[in-house]
Amino acid sequence: MCENLKRIFYKLLFHFIRNKHRRKQLYICLSKVGISQYLKLAKLSEEENRESKQFKYFISVACIIKNEGSYLKEWIEYHKLIGVEHFYVYDNESSDDTKDILKPYINSGIITYVYYPGRDRQDAAYLDACRKYGDETKWMAVIDLDEFIVLHKSKNLQEFMDEFKNVSQVSLHWVFYGSSGFEKKPDGLVLENFRGHARLADFTPKSIFNPRTVTDTGAHYMWVCGKWVNEDNKEFGKYSANPICKAQVNHYVIKSWEEFYNRKVARGRADYKTFSNDLREYFNKHVKNEVYDDLMLPYVEQLKSILD
Repeated sequence: MCENLKRIFYKLLFHFIRNKHRRKQLYICLSKVGISQYLKLAKLSEEENRESKQFKYFISVACIIKNEGSYLKEWIEYHKLIGVEHFYVYDNESSDDTKDILKPYINSGIITYVYYPGRDRQDAAYLDACRKYGDETKWMAVIDLDEFIVLHKSKNLQEFMDEFKNVSQVSLHWVFYGSSGFEKKPDGLVLENFRGHARLADFTPKSIFNPRTVTDTGAHYMWVCGKWVNEDNKEFGKYSANPICKAQVNHYVIKSWEEFYNRKVARGRADYKTFSNDLREYFNKHVKNEVYDDLMLPYVEQLKSILD
């Protein structure tokens, strides 16, 4: 009850802030940790940079997966190419060959594997990753197996993140990639086959954040103490633009119809009134093959040489 009253108090206190993301950030974080701790954590990234604090990893990725075996290697190896040094993989009761595929990465120390059963476990997994592993990685990102961070100007994620010296979180916008006309799962890599995407970037982001500043978690961003910005180092959510000049997150939300349907079946998503019809309607809404590009092709040959 006391927690709810605190949240209501802070919500009313910041009702005048027009940016709803900033407003919610303040009332969630302050109700969780209080003013003095908020101010302390808000300065943490700046202090760590000034003191040149060393971490085991510069940037890591946390994810929760279920029956994604056929996509794991491409996703892992791609993100290694752009500078991800470690992965915290939460396995939500996979029944495919996920564990066997991950075994070499686990044995080499690139992946920390956590078996994480239960329903609706995404937010809990992210919070667990921050609490257990937040002290060993300077930055953490949370992305799914159908999401790929893409850099347009920086050579790698360290170069990109070096622009953000005093922030707690950087949010990058989605670009929806469609089916590229595939009904059946094609041979080859996701990055090779699916090149059709929506003309405009989506506001929905995925985020890179300082895990030591996190008070609570969400699927797309964390509730962090301190500055929360977009790629232009401007307050996230304050402006109507969805900038993707420096970076974006490619969201391969459907791929082919066969892959989309089988993924939903494998995850037990039978809570649709008319399962196939509802899924097809969702699929058609996200086809979005408005623009085709070769953005990811420079990585394809590298990935093929690694994966062969």
